[in-house]
Amino acid sequence: MANEPNQAGLSASTLYRFLRARGLTERQLLLDKATAHKKYEAQFANQIWQSDMLFGPWVERPGGGKQQVFLQAALDDASRLIPHAQFYSNQGLDAFLDCLRQAIAARGIPTRLYMDNAKIYRSPQLARIAASIGILIVHTPPYQPEGRGKIERFFRSVREQFLASLDPKVLLSIEQLNERLWHWLDAVYHRHEHSSLHTTPLLRWQRDIEQVRQLPPATDLRRLFFHRVDRLVRRDSTFLLKNRFFEAPSHLAGKRIEVRFDPLDLAQLEIYSEGKPEGVARLVDAVLNGLRPPWETEEK
Repeated sequence: MANEPNQAGLSASTLYRFLRARGLTERQLLLDKATAHKKYEAQFANQIWQSDMLFGPWVERPGGGKQQVFLQAALDDASRLIPHAQFYSNQGLDAFLDCLRQAIAARGIPTRLYMDNAKIYRSPQLARIAASIGILIVHTPPYQPEGRGKIERFFRSVREQFLASLDPKVLLSIEQLNERLWHWLDAVYHRHEHSSLHTTPLLRWQRDIEQVRQLPPATDLRRLFFHRVDRLVRRDSTFLLKNRFFEAPSHLAGKRIEVRFDPLDLAQLEIYSEGKPEGVARLVDAVLNGLRPPWETEEK
């Protein structure tokens, strides 16, 4: 009939414009859309890990004063077990990768790792490391945290149980704070029965221990997590890394090299040229170089 409504469906863009005109924001629309997603749970331990960062308390700064710290954590979806969590003095990529490395060392390799779209989680360094180990990185869409809901609940437990138990009048060091966190995880969180599991996270994780994928025993996990960056060696055989100058072998002057290193420990920087190892770099000591004969400085 002529007065029947048009049965053709509206396009998504037309519907969004209609709803926006009535005061609904894109975030609200996405949140409403997200509620349609079904609840899920991994079948086995280490099938899915969730990872995220929580703004932590203030601690004593080395040398005086205080500073805020940040909690990096990984959570196993099937068991709610925490492979590793740690407070760091920064919220950068280096802290996250250190947490992930320790999580893998303690509990094996996850098949999938769910994270949001933060810049550090889209790092080429993380992508390379994950690919070399065999981890699939999954980024949850903005305003749709259903892929990370369990770690959000864990963070709530951290705030309401662990952090609330600390004496606000006592300023701890970051080392003391982490020691207390690890004790709480081991003695309380992992051994307390979760209503949704009907058991403890530790017992649930151990149920699947035979299926957990581990790295070969001879794997150097620390080196596997080394950052890799390209640098141009200057004419004086030095290159700049993290605002410090390092010396490379003199025959590499003027060439591009690949530097592999632990971002939390710059004591050993490995140098590669055209895929071949070329030894290690050392921090430039201008005073020491000035005391050396010219030929010794050049040879070094």
